Amino acid sequence: MNLVKMLQDQLGDVLANQASSFLGESSSNTSKALGAVLPSIMGAMMGKASDTNGAGALLDMIKGGGFESNDMLSNIGGLLGGGNTTDGLLSSGGSILSSLLGGDSKMGTIANVISNFSGLKQGSSSSLLKMAAPLVMSFIGKQVKSRGLGASGLMGMLLGQKDNIKNAIPSGISGQMGDLMGFANVGNTPTVEATSGGGSKWLWPLLLAAGVAAAFYFMKGCDTTAVTDKMENATDVVGNAASGAADAVGDAASGAVDAAGNAVDAAGDAASNAADAVGDAASGAVDAAGNALSKLGAFFSRKLSTGVELNIPENGIENNLIKFVEGDAAVDKTTWFNFDRLTFASGSSNLDMEKSAEQLNNMYEILRAFPKVNLKLGGYTDNTGSEAANMKISQRRADAVKAVLVKKGISADRLEAEGFGPAHPVASNDTEEGRAQNRRIAARVTAK
Repeated sequence: MNLVKMLQDQLGDVLANQASSFLGESSSNTSKALGAVLPSIMGAMMGKASDTNGAGALLDMIKGGGFESNDMLSNIGGLLGGGNTTDGLLSSGGSILSSLLGGDSKMGTIANVISNFSGLKQGSSSSLLKMAAPLVMSFIGKQVKSRGLGASGLMGMLLGQKDNIKNAIPSGISGQMGDLMGFANVGNTPTVEATSGGGSKWLWPLLLAAGVAAAFYFMKGCDTTAVTDKMENATDVVGNAASGAADAVGDAASGAVDAAGNAVDAAGDAASNAADAVGDAASGAVDAAGNALSKLGAFFSRKLSTGVELNIPENGIENNLIKFVEGDAAVDKTTWFNFDRLTFASGSSNLDMEKSAEQLNNMYEILRAFPKVNLKLGGYTDNTGSEAANMKISQRRADAVKAVLVKKGISADRLEAEGFGPAHPVASNDTEEGRAQNRRIAARVTAK
């Protein structure tokens, strides 16, 4: 399965037409640039996912940004129509690229290479990279969801596309883009010699793939619950087999690479068949991992003293905050209430207002109805990445929530914002569900 070709077929012409109009560039130059941009971004994802930690971080970006289930790929025209929507897309793309590249310093150089190659202005090349990054992330996210992949499965899937990615980048800039995007040397390891017993140096990857396929056939005979429980382990086996084959075979023998690639594709097909057999049970298990709404309880109407009626969940922050303010409990430094319907663009402090506006407006109305109430807003992250970066983004996210409330009309004197980074986790960081719970904004009443 050639994911690069699938991506180009799905996005190439549509994105080129829409982007060229938005950028004021010719369709031919934009299309030429995309021929380098799309596989290069996928290559950067492959480079990110070339080890277990990086694959886990990439999976967090995909799930944390909602890239498994959004409809970006079917709404390119709407995304590039200008205004806040397009600004949000560009901001999200910049954050994604910064995370994939380890910072913003390479962006200008990459944009310059694409400009020289395609004829686009450098600013247009930079914007095109930012436009494409969330769309590629959405494409990969849908593969993750449909195959039920964990971190190792994602690593195996991307490493299995190495040759397809290299072949898709135009030859004139392939070396430069590989170096700049950080995937030029992924999987380049010494050739494995034949065993003394005459075994082929590429036989063991095929045996691994065969073992994976056997595991899936075994799973097909289990009941639905058992299969659901084993999906993650099975996809991890696929990933380990694929990445192990890619690492050991490398580029030294083209025949070995081809054989390993075929084994990976076969294992991927087996994974897809197993996913089909599991059906809704497996996809439901994946969705449930990040679905906090199921814990919020039933929504009901709550009328405030101002006459405003809120539609809020029984166990959500709004109801809990109102009960605390109206109750006899004293203000303290340990009682925090977690926002439960705020969403930020992956890796950034940009609020997704389409998903977050209702809760932010509810909090504004509560503060307006209780004018003596002051709040401290706390930003928190999981433990993925450096502590310094986590402290920075947690502070910026807390500041962003404060800024929205102040813009709506709440006095800045009533609000305080502080970022705590990975401190004070509310769940284990060993699972994606736990990490998702730790990435949060919370509020503490400081006066009532």
